[in-house]
Amino acid sequence: VPRCADTVRQVCRSLSEAHGAGVIHRDLKPENIFVCAPRAGKELVKVLDFGLAKLAEREELASQTLQGSLIGTPYYMSPEQVSGGEITTASDIYSLGALMYKLVTGEPPYAARTPIAILSAHVNQPVPALRERLPDRLDLLPIDAVIQRAMAKAPGDRYPNVDALRRALESVAAGEEIPAD
Repeated sequence: VPRCADTVRQVCRSLSEAHGAGVIHRDLKPENIFVCAPRAGKELVKVLDFGLAKLAEREELASQTLQGSLIGTPYYMSPEQVSGGEITTASDIYSLGALMYKLVTGEPPYAARTPIAILSAHVNQPVPALRERLPDRLDLLPIDAVIQRAMAKAPGDRYPNVDALRRALESVAAGEEIPAD
């Protein structure tokens, strides 16, 4: 959990810069998170492959050129990406929640035989609680609360931005109560 929290906090800092510049990643997944060798005893995390990123203010161009296309990786796609809804920074927050789930459990939140079944699960199934995968780990309840909120089906129910998600992870890492924002 501490390594997951540290890794994702660093990803949040990178995404905060990108989101501040109007860029939404749209394809956050383990393969796009690069962990550099420890420097002064601390790992450095970099976010890679903004190849599917879009500029928020250029949405009309994106919808013209990508109409009818799914953009992203099924294991980490937000419900709005799957259903063709509006892609916002909240979509990246959902993907970060799915990424955290994988970091903590070793498995993505949803698994199925086909990509379509995985995509359907993101839209229609509740996020499995960590205790379902790791029943003996009661210490995971705080990080599970963060993951559950990050992966809320409705974008408005997620953290309002990656900075709020980062603050929640900092609280979890410090053993403090998770802030309400």
